[in-house]
Amino acid sequence: MSIASLRQVIRQLLLVLLALPLLARAEPPHADVSLLSDVRGVLPGQPFTLGVRFELDRGWHIYWLHAGDSGQAPRIDWQLPDGFHAGAIEWPHPQQVSPPPVVTYGYEDSVLLPVTVTPPPRAGDGPVTVDATVHYLICKELCLPEQARVTTTLPWVAQPAPDPRGQRAIAAARARV
Repeated sequence: MSIASLRQVIRQLLLVLLALPLLARAEPPHADVSLLSDVRGVLPGQPFTLGVRFELDRGWHIYWLHAGDSGQAPRIDWQLPDGFHAGAIEWPHPQQVSPPPVVTYGYEDSVLLPVTVTPPPRAGDGPVTVDATVHYLICKELCLPEQARVTTTLPWVAQPAPDPRGQRAIAAARARV
C-alpha cells in the first residue's frame, strides 16, 4: 500500500470515528418526559407538588431508587427561584423489569415521580418558573443515558388554586408509594 493510499484510509477512518458521536445522538429519545403541578398558582409559603411524568416507548424501562443488580435511578436537577426548596422524590412502588436471574426494579409504560416544592413565605415579582433537567437511564436490550429538560410557569396567587388534573395524577402516584 502506498503512503498516499494509507493517508486516504486514515482520513476516512478518522471521519468515521468523528461521526460516531453524532450518529449516537441521532437516535430519538425513548421517553416523553413532562412536568405536572397539583396547583394552578403558587400560594406564598404553601407547599405544592410537582410530578415528573415519564411516558416510555413500548418495551423500554427506567429504574427505581433501589434498582437491584444493575441500573440507575432518575435524577432531577432543579433550577428553582430564590427561596424555593424541592424535597426528595416520592418513589412509587416498582415492578421487576428484568428476567431472572438478574433482579432489577423499575417502571415500564409510564410513571409519575412526585416532589414537594416549598415556596418562600412572601411572593416574589412576576410568575414562578421552575425548570429541571431530568437524567435517566432507559433500557430495552441495551441501556442508554438520556436527559430531558422540563419547565412550568405558575403565577403567584392569594388563594389556593388547585389543578384537578395534576392532583389526580399525583394522588395516583402517591397511592403507589
